[in-house]
Amino acid sequence: MEKSIKSLLITLITIFLITLLVPQGFAQIQESFSAYGEKENLNLCACSSSKYIISVTNTGGIPNNYFLTQSGEAAKFSTLSENAFFLEPGQTKQVTDYIKVPCDNL
Repeated sequence: MEKSIKSLLITLITIFLITLLVPQGFAQIQESFSAYGEKENLNLCACSSSKYIISVTNTGGIPNNYFLTQSGEAAKFSTLSENAFFLEPGQTKQVTDYIKVPCDNL
């Protein structure tokens, strides 16, 4: 009888420790990122150019590859300095977006 109580107690303690530790381990392997630009809005006129810095941070718990794409009507006027890169957890990459609006864009 005493042996089965010890066995049951060890099993319960083991289950408790696994329950306590496993969710923390899963939280560390999540993928997550943040991305933001240096300006909220960018206004350009015809025949003008500018550059815009975009910061991408790996806020997850594992290394990851990132791929940037552009869309919308203004994408044809934009060129990224890099559109694919690798980041370790906590690492930030700044990408420059070079924007050139042609003179005949009406």
